[in-house]
Amino acid sequence: MDLRTLYRLIVLYMIGESNDPLSNTQITGFILEKEYTNYFVLQETIRNLLDSGLIISESVHGNTLYYLTEEGRQTLSYFGEKISDSIKEDVLDFLENANLYYDEPVAASGYEKTGDNKYDVTCSIRNRKKTLLQIVLSVSTEEQADAICRNWNEQYINTYTGILDLLLN
Repeated sequence: MDLRTLYRLIVLYMIGESNDPLSNTQITGFILEKEYTNYFVLQETIRNLLDSGLIISESVHGNTLYYLTEEGRQTLSYFGEKISDSIKEDVLDFLENANLYYDEPVAASGYEKTGDNKYDVTCSIRNRKKTLLQIVLSVSTEEQADAICRNWNEQYINTYTGILDLLLN
């Protein structure tokens, strides 16, 4: 197996096995401490996972947090056995001992092209491992998808409370 593929699988495995989102700092610290690869290759790996829709990111208080997408989960279920048991043990040891607690709700958003002039935008709010709200919107341009993601990340609390008010009244 190509090393860059292994790096992608390790990052997917880390995020998939965590009970909380993982920060760029946590992933980088683990990978560099174990000397699996260097910083620049790892950042390229993370960018590749984001670009391919296997993970999504969000910014919370200056930290970038990563979550698996459904496509990322499927990829991990197909190819996860290609990660050696020793690497899996290293990851599980790290996750068991790492400080991974995020008590505040956090917003995530991302989009993917699903056809000619069609984009599906996924917006969610999570609190630890629990999804509080997730919506998928279909739009016709990438600019609209990008605007929804940008606005969601700034207005998710108002949107969430507005939806709750609407549904409860």
